[in-house]
Amino acid sequence: NADAMAKAFVKRDYHLISGGTDNHMMLIDLRNKNITGKDAEQALVKADITVNKNMVPFDTQSPFVTSGIRVGTPAITTRGMKEHEMAKIAELAHKVITNIGNDEVIQAVRKEVKELIKLSTQLKEANNHLSKKNVDLVVKNKELKDTLDTTKTKVEKVIKKLKSQK
Repeated sequence: NADAMAKAFVKRDYHLISGGTDNHMMLIDLRNKNITGKDAEQALVKADITVNKNMVPFDTQSPFVTSGIRVGTPAITTRGMKEHEMAKIAELAHKVITNIGNDEVIQAVRKEVKELIKLSTQLKEANNHLSKKNVDLVVKNKELKDTLDTTKTKVEKVIKKLKSQK
């Protein structure tokens, strides 16, 4: 998931420190977007997208302002989101970052974020339900196989007994 999100940010010309991600986190340098980490964090939070302002290598901003943001995927992965949603979240974050100060755009993104969360929660619940049904079917299938094996053994004994009586 983090790799998919990293690629989606790079596609939108964001500079990722280390060029991508080796784990569930990525550090994005925003200097080419002419926005501080602090401003990006505050705007994204208004849109219900959680990031943290973070210093980047050779940062010219103070630690209280920063030139970058840190983005992670564990919380959204836990909610059942996959690669497709990572690309959508990067798109929504980009929309906010490129429209800093435009509350109308930020509120529209917030609405999309809420809908994405709702849909992913519903999908996760449906998948959990189907997984439980699948486990139930596997158990039922084993019970039926055991019954069939027992019946087969009994029939074989009866046939053997009948053959021996001839």
